[in-house]
Amino acid sequence: MLALTGRPDLAAATGRISPGELAEALWGSQPPFVLDVLAPREHSQGAIAASVNIPLNHLRERIAKVPRAHRIVVHCAGGMQAWLALQQPARA
Repeated sequence: MLALTGRPDLAAATGRISPGELAEALWGSQPPFVLDVLAPREHSQGAIAASVNIPLNHLRERIAKVPRAHRIVVHCAGGMQAWLALQQPARA
């Protein structure tokens, strides 16, 4: 991590938020962009109303649809797909 000192362009902070914290943030003055990385079938079974569904296997080709100027919350059913989405290289 010390190698990244002075290079914020190479690292980004990530963390977890609870469903309650997300609900509160969605009602706030600057709501986050909610990226749902579930497969279409999973997404159709129940999704966060304000979310944008880009299945994990299409994220790399559709990454331009994710706004960089917003706080981004990545959502999936159990956390693994969201974690994998965070491993995708950011667009330039």
